[in-house]
Amino acid sequence: MPSESKVDNESRSTQERTGSDSALSAESTQDGTVTDASESTGATESADVQGSAEVQETADAQETADAQGTNEALAALQKELEQARTDHAELEEGYLRLRAEFDNFRRRTRQEVDEIKKRAAEDLITALLPIVDNLERAIESIRSDERAPKQLVDGVELIAKQFLNELAKAGVAPIEAVGRPFDPVKHEAIAYEESAKHPDGYVIAEAQRGYILGDKVLRPSMVKVSQGVDEQGGQSSE
Repeated sequence: MPSESKVDNESRSTQERTGSDSALSAESTQDGTVTDASESTGATESADVQGSAEVQETADAQETADAQGTNEALAALQKELEQARTDHAELEEGYLRLRAEFDNFRRRTRQEVDEIKKRAAEDLITALLPIVDNLERAIESIRSDERAPKQLVDGVELIAKQFLNELAKAGVAPIEAVGRPFDPVKHEAIAYEESAKHPDGYVIAEAQRGYILGDKVLRPSMVKVSQGVDEQGGQSSE
């Protein structure tokens, strides 16, 4: 019986060692699994961090590229704006220059047209003045003829008056001559005569009336000019 007890004790010891070894093996296996899981988790976290860093770097690079592209676009727009302003200034300057040239052209054209009209009027009036002279001579002739009917004299005088009125509307006026100082611009001397009634150099008679249009002399008056007399009654020297 003692030997059987001993055998049983040895068997239990063996079983206990076997169980202990199995427990240790299980614990070792479990520890390895935990370690592997921890290492896997750490590797994943490291990969995630590295991936996040790469994503951030990519995002930063993209943002930098976008900012650079935006700056380049702004610079291009600024350049186009400056060019547009330059073109606008040139166009405005050209427009103002063209407008000034057109205004000058219009003013010159108006002046030329006015000058042409004025010369045409002057030529027409100058051509009509001999008719006025003939009307005045006809009036003097009829007045000196006692046989001329009064109606004829009145009719010719009326025609001459109407003619002169129309000339006056056009700006034509007769030149004052008799009793005024001789003016070489408005008067044309055809004779000189001694006169005790008029100072030397005054117009004493008018042979043909002159006319002016505004400030321009259309035809000077043909006049006789006084030379005056000296104290001894002789002719004064010129």
